[in-house]
Amino acid sequence: MSLPKVTVEVHFAQRLASNEKPTRDKTIKKLRLWMTVRSKSGKHAFNEEDFLKLWKGLFYCMWMCDKAVVQEELADNIAKLVHKLHTTDSALMFFKTFLKTMEREWHGIDRLRMDKYYMFIRRLFREQLEFVKQNHWDKEHIEAFLDVLKQGLLNPTSPTKALGLLHHISDIYLEELTGVGASQLSPQETLMFIDPFCILVAKTRK
Repeated sequence: MSLPKVTVEVHFAQRLASNEKPTRDKTIKKLRLWMTVRSKSGKHAFNEEDFLKLWKGLFYCMWMCDKAVVQEELADNIAKLVHKLHTTDSALMFFKTFLKTMEREWHGIDRLRMDKYYMFIRRLFREQLEFVKQNHWDKEHIEAFLDVLKQGLLNPTSPTKALGLLHHISDIYLEELTGVGASQLSPQETLMFIDPFCILVAKTRK
């Protein structure tokens, strides 16, 4: 009986989680190019399962990474992959599956690795907000970004068990929004960004 075919995403994930740093570095570069090319194939170039497989590898790529400067460079390289995606749907799915992966893996992160994942999450949020900014803070793009949060970690009807992750995101959210360019937002747009957190607090307050 023939073995099941290994998908491209699984192949990337396996090499991203390699013990060898040169292999991981080379794979990140190849992934960047591959995502750029594949994204151009159309609106449905990626599905959620594709990104979840890639994020499994990217999560462990960060797991294997030592030394603060190297970790920061890797976090930036991974976070900026969103700009290689040519549709809003793909960019938001990339973000959504990142959050799902972090929520799934959260309780397995040991104390010694937690700081680098805090930094990693911050960089991902920063670049996702940059993506919204590059679309001129368009209301539709803001709402789509916020829907990812409201349907996931900030969903009051399905509270996350990864409370440390939720608390960290709450801590960095306004700081990153301000850094990316909150001064360009109208008061109404600013309230849109804050609203999901207000709803979560109001509906889960005991």
